[in-house]
Order: sequence, then structure tokens, then C-alpha cells
Amino acid sequence: MLKKLKNKFILINMLTVGIVLLLIVVAITVITYNQEIKFAKESVELQSLSDSFPSFSSKPPPKPMTDIKNNSASKHIARAYTITAFIDKNGEVATLHNYLDGYTSEEFNQLITKLMNLEEKQGKAYGVIYGKRKITEPNLSEQFEYQVVIAPLSAIYRDTHGIFFIGLSVVLGAMLIFYFISKILANVAVKPTEEVWNKQKRFIQDASHDLKTPLTVIMANNEILLSHSESKIDEQKKWLESTKLEGEHMRQLIDQMLDLAKSEALLSSITFEDVNISELTEMVSLQLEPIAYENNVLINTEIQNDIVVKSNKNEFTRLLYILIDNGIKYASSDTGVTVSLEKNKKHTVLCVNNKGNTIPSKDLPYIFDRFYRTDNARTKGGFGLGLSIAKNIVTALNGEIAVSSTETDGTTFTVKLK
Repeated sequence: MLKKLKNKFILINMLTVGIVLLLIVVAITVITYNQEIKFAKESVELQSLSDSFPSFSSKPPPKPMTDIKNNSASKHIARAYTITAFIDKNGEVATLHNYLDGYTSEEFNQLITKLMNLEEKQGKAYGVIYGKRKITEPNLSEQFEYQVVIAPLSAIYRDTHGIFFIGLSVVLGAMLIFYFISKILANVAVKPTEEVWNKQKRFIQDASHDLKTPLTVIMANNEILLSHSESKIDEQKKWLESTKLEGEHMRQLIDQMLDLAKSEALLSSITFEDVNISELTEMVSLQLEPIAYENNVLINTEIQNDIVVKSNKNEFTRLLYILIDNGIKYASSDTGVTVSLEKNKKHTVLCVNNKGNTIPSKDLPYIFDRFYRTDNARTKGGFGLGLSIAKNIVTALNGEIAVSSTETDGTTFTVKLK
């Protein structure tokens, strides 16, 4: 699914960029075409309809024009926008040009004849832009009667086609480059979604596992009870107690899952007020002392007095219960859990430290993931949701939470509040 999403992301980007670039190339081609048509018309008009056409000095040179029948000139000249033809009194066509833009001598002669038969003095016909006039200059009129200037559209088409295909090549090259860029960006963009997706799959798998075990036990107990329907309740008491215990286990899991869901929604609903978190920390530490005593653990407090921050009293209290209870649960017997709270220039820092089995370094990056439990943690019970809830609470309180674990210093959860 995520692979399809990534490919779809790349395809949409490619199509978007490709269409935009193609539209730019088409626009440039159309603009170039229109400009060349305009320039060709102006050139034809300038040479054929005005008196500015260059005349020869006093009289035409001995061979003023190169006859189109002698169009096999060995020396190639560059293409011009216009080709000028002259028609003498006998209807013969001659031109100064030995490059006729692809026309043969016969084709050129036929084209000029056709244009002379048109009534309009200028326009577009037979694949050219043309202009014609009767020659009045004395030095030319003795030999020639008409002048026809053409601008072949084929030359303009070649130019614009060349521009279009060059642009198209650039687009294809840009698309190829953009494909690799899009692939990299798609991987970056999809990575968070992929991580969330994998966490969601793991959440469902772990939740199913933790619910499946008590359900299996409950169903097995019921089967046993049904198979001894004639027995008295006292005789089947152990199966009923087992069912009750597993039911409570399921209820605790569901309660924690609901708490997790609520903690994830805190960002949009939490309210802030001035809270004396020094008093809250002292109170929660005191309330959890009986649980610590049962685990043969002492709670030590190092709390700076009267620290007041913008926070939420209920959520900060929940955070304290989770972190201190977690410290008690995983502390070694005859050790202590140290709860410290202090305020420096930048942050208010809460630390909960316990001495016990350390968290392997490979597990530290995942310790706040839902249902994540190290091998040591699984022996202590629990569902692996408490620290996920704690992280959501800290995030909602505009803080940061981190964990460190070493053989020397033990395991420390550190919360920094602004």
C-alpha cells in the first residue's frame, strides 16, 4: 500500500511538472512562430511595397540577376527570410538568390507565376507570405516589369519545429532528473507515514496478543465448568477465580488503551494554568510510598520548593504517577527511586531515576512506542502503554522527555518543561 502511495506521489509530481514544462515549451514555440511570421511579413512589406528596396547604381550590371535555371551554385549561402524574384517584360523569372529554400528552379518559377495571377498585392498563399509590385525605378524598369518578394513558411516551420523539439528534449531530460529527485523526496515524505503504519500494525498485533491470552483462558475455564455441570460452585472455585483474574487483566488493558487514545487527543484540548508542580511532585511521591514499600524500594525526593509553571494539573499528576510507578516497578529490591525537580534559566527539569536492570541501548529509541517492552520488562507484567501515554502528555505540555540507562547511573527518565 505504501509502495503504491509512493509511486502515486512520484507520478503526480512527474505529471504536474511535465505538463507545466510542456506548456512552457508550447508557449515559447507559439510566441516564436508568431514573431517569425510577423518579422517575415514586415520584411516582405519593406522590400516589395516601399521605395526603400536597394536600386542599382546607374544601370543594371551586365548580369544583374542569377537565372534560376542556373541554380547549381557550388557555394552555399545562409537562408534569408525573404527571396526576391524579378519578372521581365517577356514573363521570364530571375532572382538574385542561389538558395531557394528547397524549391527547384521549376517549382520556384511555377510559384512566382501562380502568385502573379493573384489579385491581392500581398498576403499568404501557396505556403509563402508574399508581396508584389510593379517596378518604377528607372534603372530596373528597363529590364524588369515586376518584383515579387516571398517568405517561405517552410523555413519558419523548420525553425519553430526545431525550437519545439529542442524544448521537448529539455523537458524529457528535466523529467528524468526530476524522477530521481521525486523518488528521493517521496522516500522522505513517505517515511513518517511508513513508520506510523508499521507502529499501527504492531499496535494491533500486540493488542490482539494481549487480549487473546486472557480470552483463551476464560474460554478454557468455561469449557471446564460446562463439562462439570453437576459439580458444586465451591468445587470449581479455582476456575471462576481464574476467569475473574483474566477479566480484570483485560479490563486494565482496555483502560490503558483508552488512556492512550485520550493522551493522543490532548494537543487539541488541553488547557493551561499556573500550577505549583513542587507540591504535586511531593504529593504523588508520598502517595506511592506504600507501593514502593511493598516492592522493598524507597522513594527519595530532591524537590526545589515552589516551582510554578504554566501546565495542566491533572495531566502533570498523571505523568508523575506513570514515571514514579514505572521506576518502582523496575527498581531492584533494597534500592531507591530518586525523584528530583529543579528549575534553571531555560527549563524546569523533572528526573525519575531507579537502580535496576538497565535498558539495552538497542531498545532505548523505541522505549516510548506503544506496546514496546524489553525482554526484562515482560517479566514485570504491564502492557507497554504507560510510557507512550507519558510521552503524549509531555508533548501536550510543550515539553520533551528522554531516557538514559547505564550500569553505573541506572535508568533515568528526564522531562524538560519550558
